[in-house]
Amino acid sequence: MSRILKTILLLTIFFSLELSSPVKLSSGNSKPPAKDCLLGITPRLCNSDFYNEDYSSIDQKVEKFKKYWGLKGVSLAIAKDGKLIYAKGYGYSNEENREVVEPYSRFRVASISKLVTAAAIMKLVEEQKLSLNDKVFGSNGILNNPYYGIAQDQRIYNITVRDLLHHAGGWRAHYGDQLFMSDYIAKSLNVPKPLKIDDIIRFVYTKSLHFTPGTKSSYSNFGYALLGLIIEKLTNEPYEDYVRATILKPLGITSMTIGRSTRDSMLTDEVAYYEVPEARKITPYYAQTGLVSKSNGGNDIRLLGAAGGWVSSSVDLIKLALSLDGENTVPDLLSKNTIDTMVIRPKGFLPIGWIRATEEGRFVRTGNFAGTSTILVKEPNGICWVFLTNTSPWCGSKFQGKINVFMHGVLNSIPTLAHPDNTSGKPEEEIEEEEVSLN
Repeated sequence: MSRILKTILLLTIFFSLELSSPVKLSSGNSKPPAKDCLLGITPRLCNSDFYNEDYSSIDQKVEKFKKYWGLKGVSLAIAKDGKLIYAKGYGYSNEENREVVEPYSRFRVASISKLVTAAAIMKLVEEQKLSLNDKVFGSNGILNNPYYGIAQDQRIYNITVRDLLHHAGGWRAHYGDQLFMSDYIAKSLNVPKPLKIDDIIRFVYTKSLHFTPGTKSSYSNFGYALLGLIIEKLTNEPYEDYVRATILKPLGITSMTIGRSTRDSMLTDEVAYYEVPEARKITPYYAQTGLVSKSNGGNDIRLLGAAGGWVSSSVDLIKLALSLDGENTVPDLLSKNTIDTMVIRPKGFLPIGWIRATEEGRFVRTGNFAGTSTILVKEPNGICWVFLTNTSPWCGSKFQGKINVFMHGVLNSIPTLAHPDNTSGKPEEEIEEEEVSLN
């Protein structure tokens, strides 16, 4: 009898321990596999979701690169054949608070914003609400606000939507970037800060163009800011609202929004931004006196808007790129003909939205301003990658070329990702020449 009681007691203890042990959730009760997150709403992915022995060397390489360039934080995402295979954060999203970067961390993406704006414009073209040949200014133009006055250079009335998309509106940033001349423009027009885009247009009307519109490309942030205003005029909606409803929501992109200009107004999950110690301070975008860092109150992020104001996670940028690549791995947002229009252009002109598009199918979009360096690349071999950092190192806009070379080394070090095309990317100096710094 004692043996039976002993057996019953042992079985009772065993089952009690089993029931009190943690239970692993099945895939049906947890977020979808990371590789499948490019379809539908993006789940809140964490660094721990992407531990894989095959990619362990990436950690070492990124950490070494981050240390060499003094980067506070980095977000990296890689997709292959429409599947997300890697997404991870490195370093700090906020160094002072010791908060680490995660795949869901949001970064200012600077000029990658132009790809978003271009997609929205091309969507309006597909819906026949806009023609690429429509005039931008003048009595028959889309933007015909009397506040602008009479243009000193009559060629401004010949600028088309197509010209703005190709950076062919007639302005050269060499003579000053209109979106970063707030003190001078406010003084010239005798208007208060912060400036509105209409103020800048009025100022531009008082100046001569640098070349005849439509004859060549010269990188222009102002031109893409105008495209944002065109979207508002045609849709009767704020630019951001229209883009989020028409472009981002259908893709399941939830992290992207127009950012804020100061650290105390940062968005949820947004990183803090860091410049080199010797970076020049400027007057705040909202005041005539005082000195602040460009990344914390100096640059007006909301004014940049369509040209450089978006924030995003690295994973959501992958989703955006794959929806505009003309491939069938992920459903495209636009038709094949429209996507071809964006990347096939006459010699001497920049592509639409992208900063580089080759015949082989390599599409590149870079972004750079104080506290931000970004690059988004769709390779011709089915790989798409994004590299974001919340630090602007001493080499400024040249840094995207350094990232480009580094990432090709990373990809070629992974047997499942290595491909001859990974060594045929553009040399870093050529990428540098095409991207004008937003500093």
